[in-house]
Amino acid sequence: MSITMTDLRPAADATDSIDFDLSGVRRKLAAPEEGEAWSEEKLDLAEQEYRRFMALCLAYPDEAIVPCALVDQMWHQHILDTAAYRDDCDRVFGHFYDHYPYFGLNGPEDAANLERAYDITLTLYELNYGPTPEGAWQGSTAADRARCRTGCKPVKCK
Repeated sequence: MSITMTDLRPAADATDSIDFDLSGVRRKLAAPEEGEAWSEEKLDLAEQEYRRFMALCLAYPDEAIVPCALVDQMWHQHILDTAAYRDDCDRVFGHFYDHYPYFGLNGPEDAANLERAYDITLTLYELNYGPTPEGAWQGSTAADRARCRTGCKPVKCK
C-alpha cells in the first residue's frame, strides 16, 4: 500500500451532515441511567473522532479503517438507532456501511491483519489530521495500539 494524503474535505462535508443531537446518540451516551454518563467534553471528542473515522472510511474505501475504543462506542450507539444510521449511511456513503465486530478474532493471522490495519489507520489519521488527540487513539507501537485501542480488552472491532 502506498500511503498518501487525500483531500478529506468532501468526506468531512458529508459527515458534517449527521446531526447526533437530533438522532439522540449524544443524549443516550450522556444519560447516567444508561450507564455511560459521558461528559460534554468526552461527547465532543467522541463526535469529532467518529466523524474523522467516517471521513477516513469514505476517503480510503480500499483500506480497513479500524476505530479506537471511543469511536467504536459511539459507532455502536449510532448503529442502535437503525433508522437514523441507515439514513446517515445512505447520505454519507451512498449505501449501508457495515460493521464487522469480529476482525482480529479469527486466529493469529487475522489478529496480525487487525494490528496492521490499525497501524495503517493511525498513519492515515496522522497524515490527514496530525497527531491524535489525548483520550482517543492510544498506543505508541503497532502492538500497543492493537491491544490498547479497546482499553486492553481483546481486539474485536473493525
